Order: sequence, then C-alpha cells, then structure tokens
Amino acid sequence: MREARGHELTQVLACSRSTAGLPWWSLPDLLLPTCAPAGIEEIGVQIEMPFITLPLKDIVRDIEKDLSAIVLSRKEVRRTLPPPHAARS
Repeated sequence: MREARGHELTQVLACSRSTAGLPWWSLPDLLLPTCAPAGIEEIGVQIEMPFITLPLKDIVRDIEKDLSAIVLSRKEVRRTLPPPHAARS
C-alpha cells in the first residue's frame, strides 16, 4: 500500500520534466490526479482497519484506573455511612 507513494512521486517528477515549458500553475494540475488515488487508498485502509491509529492500550489502561478509583471510592463511602437499620431508629 505505502510502496505506491514512491512510484507516484516519480510519476510527478517525470511529468514535470515533460512539461517544463508550462506555467507554474500547471503543477497543481499534475499533483491532483497523481496524489488523489493515494489519498483515496489511504482512506480505504483507515476504513478497513480504523483502530490501528488509536492508542487502545492507553485508553484501556485509563478506563481500568478510573473504574478502580470508582470502586474504591464506593467502598470508602460505604465504610463511612451508618448501617441502614441504624439510620431508621
């Protein structure tokens, strides 16, 4: 997938040599059709495998820490509260 980018750059350079007499604004005209397929392919890769770029291990670790803190805080609150039958009398 990523090997094609070098080939596309070579294609742009080859086109730029053959169009040396064209004005400067012809460069975007050459880059757009050359680089657009690479961008479309990268979008396809991200759609097929969306979780590669996400730091899932860090996210899971943060969730575990937060859940542990919630569980510990609930235990602390239960220790400080009076028993349910004592509160009614």
